Amino acid sequence: MQQQGVLMKRIMILALMLLVILQNACISGSGWLEHHPPKIRAGTTSTIQLRLGVTNGNADRAYKSATMHYDITGKGDFISTKMERINTTEKVVLFTAEIPSLPATMRSKQFIYYFTFDMDGTERRHPEAKKQLSVTIE
Repeated sequence: MQQQGVLMKRIMILALMLLVILQNACISGSGWLEHHPPKIRAGTTSTIQLRLGVTNGNADRAYKSATMHYDITGKGDFISTKMERINTTEKVVLFTAEIPSLPATMRSKQFIYYFTFDMDGTERRHPEAKKQLSVTIE
């Protein structure tokens, strides 16, 4: 009986230590959010925004640049365009990129893209997998 009490006490201490470690990991993190149109209409330009933030530190110092890489051929022929930094606060940096007017003759009806950005001197990629937006031909 006494051994069970000691074991339960050790489990509770370990659980509490794990909770403190997880809480600290969440507090000192960073994050991103993107805004894009649900579909892209051929013949018009569209905008994609990438919002990068920090919970600890200064976002203006952490994020220096961002690039959007996109493919309209469906063959992996990615075009890179540097994103414009349009707004900065202590915790958030907002980048924007214009999706060029796409031709109605596109073979692939998909706009495939991903982002890279410099975070504290290291290039990062978001999302890990490429994303797709449908292109509407009218």
